[in-house]
Amino acid sequence: DAQTRQASSAAFSGLPSSVLEPLLPEVAELLRSQQPELRCAAALALGFVGKAAQGHVPELVALLQDGSEYAGEMHVQVGGGFRLPVTARKPKCAALIALGMIGAESEIPKIVKELCDESYEVKLCALEALSSLPNAALAASNDVSFLLEDSHYYVRVKACQCLGVLAAEDAMSSLPELFEDKAPSVRVAALEALATCPSIAESFPAEVAKCLNDPVPQVKAAAVTVLGCMGEMGKCYASLVASLLSDPDPRLQAAACEALGGMGEHGAAFAEEIATCLHSSSHYEVQEAAGAALKRLDEPVPAPPLSIYNLEGEGEGEGGAE
Repeated sequence: DAQTRQASSAAFSGLPSSVLEPLLPEVAELLRSQQPELRCAAALALGFVGKAAQGHVPELVALLQDGSEYAGEMHVQVGGGFRLPVTARKPKCAALIALGMIGAESEIPKIVKELCDESYEVKLCALEALSSLPNAALAASNDVSFLLEDSHYYVRVKACQCLGVLAAEDAMSSLPELFEDKAPSVRVAALEALATCPSIAESFPAEVAKCLNDPVPQVKAAAVTVLGCMGEMGKCYASLVASLLSDPDPRLQAAACEALGGMGEHGAAFAEEIATCLHSSSHYEVQEAAGAALKRLDEPVPAPPLSIYNLEGEGEGEGGAE
């Protein structure tokens, strides 16, 4: 079944060359199997082998012309089961992922071509492959940026993530346009990608600060993180960030603590509020972020409450609540 094939493919990772050498020809032979699911498994196995499988890159490239899809094991979806991963169904997708895992930088033009495929799943795999080749794939950032307008929100998310991994500064200026995307996950991805290039983020402080009014907490938290990485420009928004320390959402509180921790004197002005978070919050992530922020600001770090050790329920079995 699919799980067994996937496990078998992953088993090739880390095998010594003495074991791999006699196996690789047999694996490569499966790339020509009549069964698409076996072609998928063989491609992934070569991907897990890594650079030692460079000699089989041409055979993987040939699979980029394979438009087939394995339609078996549909029973796993009955009753709400998960659909098989695309790399277990589409040989083209498995080949794209494998090319990235192997480090086939010379094949980037062919990978980029798949960004125009009609299938959103193929686009996602092409973006993942480019993300695995960040240094050489930087030149493809303009091609990636075209997918920021794709009709599928998960492609837009992946395109943002890819630009972030590539640190594609020339394409980052397009990200603020997605701050009002209808999909919250796209807004988050755009902000997180912008945070990877603080020098570019500094050009959009007002646009990022506007995201603090977003109704989705994850978007607000991502915006706070961007403001925290903007250097001097971000420090101008310290009071706005500090106002979120009292927000009921722990993710926002933690993000605010982390951002203020990097704002020097501007953040230290709110040391008392950060310390309050450390004591009043029952969430470990907030307490940890608050403690780390106070240390970065060279402020005293009071001992955290016992809740950081999750001891609230201790003793309930003997004489405790029934």
